[in-house]
Amino acid sequence: MSATQIVALASASGSGEGLSPTDARLIAAHEAVGRGDALLAPYDPALLASLPRDPTTIVTVLDIAETARGLEQAGIPRYGWARARSLGPLTMARLLPTGLRLGPQLPRSGIAGLSLVLVAADLRHASDLGIPATALHWQLTDFLVANEQAAWLSRYVGLARGYGLRAGLCTNDIGRALRLAGGLRGLDFIIAPLSLAGFRMTPDRSSCEAAIRERSLEVIPHLGPLDTLDPDDRTYAEGLGLTRYVVDA
Repeated sequence: MSATQIVALASASGSGEGLSPTDARLIAAHEAVGRGDALLAPYDPALLASLPRDPTTIVTVLDIAETARGLEQAGIPRYGWARARSLGPLTMARLLPTGLRLGPQLPRSGIAGLSLVLVAADLRHASDLGIPATALHWQLTDFLVANEQAAWLSRYVGLARGYGLRAGLCTNDIGRALRLAGGLRGLDFIIAPLSLAGFRMTPDRSSCEAAIRERSLEVIPHLGPLDTLDPDDRTYAEGLGLTRYVVDA
């Protein structure tokens, strides 16, 4: 049985075709679904509301770079109000208990507490839109993994599971992430680069292979762009017992 292909929509920016990122990703999504592929979508309320509903869809949450750009361009009040409006009244109402629980902790928890509130909003909204699974964006994952912030990651997993979502991580450091994942109860999967050449397999390919074989959760390899996909990389991933893989649109 061949592995399931998941198409990552974030790389479909639309800049070369004069399309908005959301429109370009919607086109890529419908093309992928037409081929029978699953989807890995960035958190974007307009995009998620229009995606075909599918039990295999995964959404990446809390893109720190995108959040920083929004804050810089709009300022905290306008950015916060825009995010709140994008959630809609139903999600805002359902998010209220989490906000009341996490809000009082913000003065002493600083940026860690704020990022937890932001990711809770993304998770709650994804759940309300019928998304079945989420994965923490690689930039935040790699920062947390490098600093061994298992407590924050554990709270993320708890929030996701509490909203009925499967919880995952995107990372460029699969070896370290798998070691840390051993203590994260409820984490379902990790998405990370993998290739026969060992590209971005830290500290080395053999160590990562050993960690993958001993894993207690699903590993989903990211094999690069669809139009340059190397069949040997797909065969290599299948040889490690991996049944799904990600390619860029």
